[in-house]
Amino acid sequence: MLPQARLTARLKKIPAVAAIVGENVLPVLVPSPSQYPAVVYQVLSNVPWNDADGGSNSYTMRLRVSCVSLSQGNLRPYETAWSLASAVAGDAENPNGNGPTGLSGWVDEHHSVWHLADEFDEAGEIQLGTDTFYAYVVNQLYDVQYVRHARP
Repeated sequence: MLPQARLTARLKKIPAVAAIVGENVLPVLVPSPSQYPAVVYQVLSNVPWNDADGGSNSYTMRLRVSCVSLSQGNLRPYETAWSLASAVAGDAENPNGNGPTGLSGWVDEHHSVWHLADEFDEAGEIQLGTDTFYAYVVNQLYDVQYVRHARP
């Protein structure tokens, strides 16, 4: 199973993320303005590691996780996007000893290691019919090291 298949379930289990977006964790794009705020993810690359024997079943996948909020219907869209991004990344150094609270530093049940590699924000317009919305986006880039197991 590829790491992005576990991503949606993980994000929906993070209480602070669920409180902001509910079920709006989606691949690639958000189909409707009614589904904002949202978390949108996309696979950017999936590269195998090569070893001295010429290959392995180890890979590094790069994912973009975008935390998106719109100006319409949201009193504080910029703050909402950043609050969501903080919840998604979580605290890798969780003082309670229960492991990471978000994606950064998470080791999933298949031993895939998730690492927050970069984070940046942007604002832009979304044109829908005659209305103009301003989208506030915090993009996070994650590197995920995993082993692809042969199917039984």
